[in-house]
Amino acid sequence: MGERRTTQMTRCAVLGGSGFIGTHLVNELLARGHHVTTFGRRRAPHPDSDVFRHVVGDFLDRSTINEAITGADYVFHLISLTTPASSDENPFIDVETNVRMSVLLLEACVEQGVRRVIYASTGGAIYGDVQRERHSETDRIEPLSPYAIGKSAIESYLRYFRARHGLDSLSLRISNVYGEGQASKNGQFGIVPTFLDLLVSGRPLTVMGEGDMVRDYIYVRDLVTCMASIFDTPDLPHDLYNCGSGVGMTVLEVISAIEAVTGYSAELTRRPVPSSFVQHVVLDCSRLATDFGMVADTPFSTGVANVWNWMQSDTAQVRTH
Repeated sequence: MGERRTTQMTRCAVLGGSGFIGTHLVNELLARGHHVTTFGRRRAPHPDSDVFRHVVGDFLDRSTINEAITGADYVFHLISLTTPASSDENPFIDVETNVRMSVLLLEACVEQGVRRVIYASTGGAIYGDVQRERHSETDRIEPLSPYAIGKSAIESYLRYFRARHGLDSLSLRISNVYGEGQASKNGQFGIVPTFLDLLVSGRPLTVMGEGDMVRDYIYVRDLVTCMASIFDTPDLPHDLYNCGSGVGMTVLEVISAIEAVTGYSAELTRRPVPSSFVQHVVLDCSRLATDFGMVADTPFSTGVANVWNWMQSDTAQVRTH
């Protein structure tokens, strides 16, 4: 995705920096010469040094959040304590965790004098089950799940804190991310490593409905290149950007691509589609391309091959879970 842009060294706090996307983002920020503090419950992705430190903490504990963002110019908010599936089982959990603690985080950012908050929103569920070929940032959002409603609420609080306190912010509506280091698990997230794990172990792949659910998949390295290139841009043209490939793939097409890369044949089992799941989401990323020349251009087959090669390597033994 484009070329690296040389930026002035800044101090970045990455909340969720030891997770899947966060680890890749931290590596990219450090490679560009920024100072980075990560925050989370997992181990640090790097040893502490002059340019890196890790704060161990829980997102539900404001005191450790304050410690993590102290001295930061920019705060990346990548933490979500729920998934679409888990929030569907308990519609209050997003309000009690993600929304509440995000508001407390924004208050702390105002107190600490943070320049800008970069928020990882969702580019899938937030648009709802509206039949459009592609969803743009100007489209009306119609979130159906508590997870998506929570993401929408946090975007709104970002706008409130900008208007009320002058806290600059950037929301990135990110499509389905995949890549090396992603945990394999059931559910909407991690579909590529999950299917790869199931294939090689000879177990069937679970497909919702007919497998015709369409999603936009973005390779993680494309995503973090974009994030690290635009986060500190002065006077951003917009405060909201879709981040995806702009290409829609059905679940069955994903499976076919995985079979082609691995040489395995998949056995399928089918389950009913949950009522809150969205059938078709592909992102219109022309705003990002127009403003920054950023295009996610890694072919899905190439990305899957990279994940497959990684899973067979020794580095897979330290995979994020």
